Amino acid sequence: MSNPTSLTLRTYQVGFGDCFLLTFHYPSPTGDRHILIDFGSTRAPNKLLAKLPAALPKQLKKQFPGLKAPVSASKHMELVAEDIAVQSGGKLHVVVATHRHKDHISGFATNTEGTASGNIIRRLKPDLVVLPWTEHPKAKTDAEEAPSTIENTRAFVSSLAAMNSFADAIEKEATRLIKLRAEAGRKSTPTLNSLQFMGENSIANKSAIKNLMTMGRKVAYVNFGSREGKSALHALLPGITTHILGPPTLVQSEAIRTQRSRDNDEFWTLAATAASRFVAGGELLFRDAEVSEIPPHAVWLTTRMDRMRLQSMSALVRVLDDAMNNTSVILLFEAGKARKKFLFPGDAQIENWLYALSAAPVKERNQIRKLLMDVDLYKVGHHGSLNATPKTLWGLFEHRSSDVHAGRRLSTVVSTKSGVHGRTEATRVPRTKLINALRHDSNLQNTNASQQFFLESKFDLQ
Repeated sequence: MSNPTSLTLRTYQVGFGDCFLLTFHYPSPTGDRHILIDFGSTRAPNKLLAKLPAALPKQLKKQFPGLKAPVSASKHMELVAEDIAVQSGGKLHVVVATHRHKDHISGFATNTEGTASGNIIRRLKPDLVVLPWTEHPKAKTDAEEAPSTIENTRAFVSSLAAMNSFADAIEKEATRLIKLRAEAGRKSTPTLNSLQFMGENSIANKSAIKNLMTMGRKVAYVNFGSREGKSALHALLPGITTHILGPPTLVQSEAIRTQRSRDNDEFWTLAATAASRFVAGGELLFRDAEVSEIPPHAVWLTTRMDRMRLQSMSALVRVLDDAMNNTSVILLFEAGKARKKFLFPGDAQIENWLYALSAAPVKERNQIRKLLMDVDLYKVGHHGSLNATPKTLWGLFEHRSSDVHAGRRLSTVVSTKSGVHGRTEATRVPRTKLINALRHDSNLQNTNASQQFFLESKFDLQ
């Protein structure tokens, strides 16, 4: 069985979202193997859309000769899907959807006309689709595939489903309030924008999930150390060892139920928080006050109550956002004679990583840490957020170097867009402090700093 000789990684510009096409090149007669990891977006790359025709590869220019700028967000996703079809020669071997969030799977949604990006990907007939164990259709009834107690698994998966419905209601309410403010000639607020984004991102995305569950010859629902998933990947990717490092099941780690609000040892926090902005004098105390028929002595109270309602809604939908992130599939590919390693953790946060880095049995944990030490490529978790690149993980990467000429310097890639998820210094995605560290100690490719249709990286595996 032959080994791959090189890897081409395409990071597609999808705005705030993820879409990665990995092409492992093999000598004849094996041929290339193509893996698509995630395909979704919540906010389109606006600057790129206006310049898209000039940025398109020649094959797509011929395919869409009448295309005019600017294109719609849905058309942009169709163009990405068409390019994936071109680059893969019309055949995908593996599709990975790390978790259910819209910014990772919206591109898999279909339409009845058969023209949506999800229809295009479906026609590439993947041999294997990889999903987290929480998506298993039986997990909601008898939990046969989830190595946990039936009661706990039912409760956890049912909670995720219930919160998806809650997110739908939150998104509709936030959109309604934003519209009302616009009609009154007033701008939206950061809280409303955040509610709308997180609500929209956490909606069930049923069309995309249904397509993912039925497009492949085989579907593997994986968790940490999943043997079935590993063997299915090995059969399709000769010369490549795939390590499934997450998500853990409830038996392996109860931590995925929760989310730590702060951890200075692991999070990319500031030296001082921005909390002082929220006390009187930091912002106008009554900046949301509205002219109304409410008696003057009650205006302050009703305004504060409205704000408290929005803050409560925000806290609840953030719980869902974190819970879904912690169901992310984490894959580490070890490829070729050189045994180079490529780490793709989706949006996994600290609770997802906790099992692999510190809670697994000692022997297994030591093996994982040894594997992570010489990672060559790291796909930055959760678009460069506060807590998806634990400092313990970052510290393990031995190929980090401030020397730009270092021979085997760590490569990193982040797919993100500023101003979408968090705006203050305490919440901003991508996290400035993390991005600075990535720039200083790795070869960073950042879609946020690019207007290209895709970013391309090549790795020699011999």
